[in-house]
Amino acid sequence: MPNGVFLFFGDENMTNLIINTTRARKDYKQLIGQTNHFLITILVGLDGINTGRVSLNPSFSTSWNPQNMQTSALRSRHFAIKATLAWCVDALDGYFVMACEEPDIVQDSTLIHTSLNEKSIFRKFKAFNNKYSANLHTVSVEAALIEVAITWRNRLIHFNSDNSISATKRSFLIRQKSYIQTNYQGLDIEVLLDNYDGYKNPPRFKEVTALIRAIHKYVEVLDAAIIGNINYNNYAHAIIKHYLNEDNGQLKDKRINGIWSRDIDTTKRKIINILKGYGFEEVVQNTRLSINNTNNLVTLDVKSARSVFN
Repeated sequence: MPNGVFLFFGDENMTNLIINTTRARKDYKQLIGQTNHFLITILVGLDGINTGRVSLNPSFSTSWNPQNMQTSALRSRHFAIKATLAWCVDALDGYFVMACEEPDIVQDSTLIHTSLNEKSIFRKFKAFNNKYSANLHTVSVEAALIEVAITWRNRLIHFNSDNSISATKRSFLIRQKSYIQTNYQGLDIEVLLDNYDGYKNPPRFKEVTALIRAIHKYVEVLDAAIIGNINYNNYAHAIIKHYLNEDNGQLKDKRINGIWSRDIDTTKRKIINILKGYGFEEVVQNTRLSINNTNNLVTLDVKSARSVFN
């Protein structure tokens, strides 16, 4: 059963809304949802170059005459894999930031400060793990694989970076060899770690796709943990306030009048639509989580709304 929230708009006319996925995760999925497909497409094209079945189309207005097709294809393959790893780690970083931007679905001031001000993705990652540790035990292997991904990306992208996972984390991954083989298409974690230890070695195709899958699974579980820890009443008010203050508040008075100068049914409908725009979904009755005091959002007048959302 999904984490949900009742928003009571009047005693008799109740609308049930839940959040299944945060807007941060939806935006994150837009960034890397098709990454594997894109990488495979690139590698298929490079395989065509490697075998001599692909040549420069005359429609390309550029010169391209590598001295050795096979070497060029191999180096380009490595570049594509490295770029994919970097892109996916940066997308994870983006998720951490987006989850802490207004309206704050993450309701922890310390975590918000870390996510929005700390440059190190590893520190953000650790901060989220600490905050939601009780909910992340099912993805402990994925979290360890993400440490591999982050440090590997840092070594490939940053000059003279010596990032590496700890000996404890390495031992943990090796102990989880069977789990990783079962859940990551036969991936041998010891082979991956041997490749990881090679200075500036890029991941192999199977390794980078496994790391991407681990990031996806971790974000899915973390997102559910974030949703499960929200104060829904506070979040609903934060959403309305954020909506009213978009564009530096230039439309604030117009939007307030557009919502609270109408009849109560119109006001209710507008508020529901605003909440839906931030990730709420309307569902049949659900008793998982409930709020019974948000009907005051509907009964506000224009003057009171200006005061509440000042």
